[in-house]
Amino acid sequence: MFRALKVMLRAIVQFERYSWLYIVCNLLAVLISLPIVTAPAAFAGLTRLSHAAQRGPSSDYSEFWSGVRENLWRGIFIGCVNVVIFVVLWVNLTSYSMRIDPLFVMLGAVWLTVLVVWPALQLYLWPILEEMEKPNLRDGFRNAAVMASQNIGFTIVLVIGLGIVVVLSTVLFVPWLLLTGSLIACVANAAVIEQLDTFRQHA
Repeated sequence: MFRALKVMLRAIVQFERYSWLYIVCNLLAVLISLPIVTAPAAFAGLTRLSHAAQRGPSSDYSEFWSGVRENLWRGIFIGCVNVVIFVVLWVNLTSYSMRIDPLFVMLGAVWLTVLVVWPALQLYLWPILEEMEKPNLRDGFRNAAVMASQNIGFTIVLVIGLGIVVVLSTVLFVPWLLLTGSLIACVANAAVIEQLDTFRQHA
């Protein structure tokens, strides 16, 4: 738990260091995300920006654009899958939320689990792709699943923390425009880098 909190604090400090750069790129990411299915590609751009800042001496706007360009079709594919999954989950949860049959209670638990696990995997996915020599979605999701399953407590704390950020941003709205996407990208990168560096030290 404390390791996850330290990672989140480190990400906030890193966000503050490049605050104006992140704010401008966050606004650009919001514009790119308007068709909805392009939102993952926009987040991939923010992830590239944050990854370069955390792994290198500095970062600039070109990192954001290169991240968007190189991950555009991956992002659109994931965006389409997201739309399908969330529509199906929404329909199922709203249609059967009042059913108390054991089968529907169990299915509801499964759907809620998917609703949490699927975004958590994507939290790790894009920073992991940045760390791969030959990035691809299959290996990226596999590595994300391994990382999440081997660090369950760490991942749960991150998801809860970012869940609070998402809820507050949704209520206030303005943070989505200025900082939420960038802050999530900073936390995701810090989390993946922390876990990979720890693994490499003990390998």
